[in-house]
Amino acid sequence: MELSDFDFNSTLHSQHSTLLKECKVIKIEMTESQGQLLNEILDRVLSDLRMEIAATDSPFYKDKLRERKEGIISVMALLKGKS
Repeated sequence: MELSDFDFNSTLHSQHSTLLKECKVIKIEMTESQGQLLNEILDRVLSDLRMEIAATDSPFYKDKLRERKEGIISVMALLKGKS
């Protein structure tokens, strides 16, 4: 599957929990610089997400944001393991 086949917003935002539950494995090959760029992007998203979690009053929404945060952290850990 090519990188361009994904709509990353919908995959990371609304489907990451489903993907994790189904245990599907997606393999993506990228250069080291592409991996570093992806890690930087995820780091920025994670920072924004932490601020959004802190500012959210709804317990349900806060839990969903925390799930997303854990998904992003797990992807970042995978990237660090490969670089």
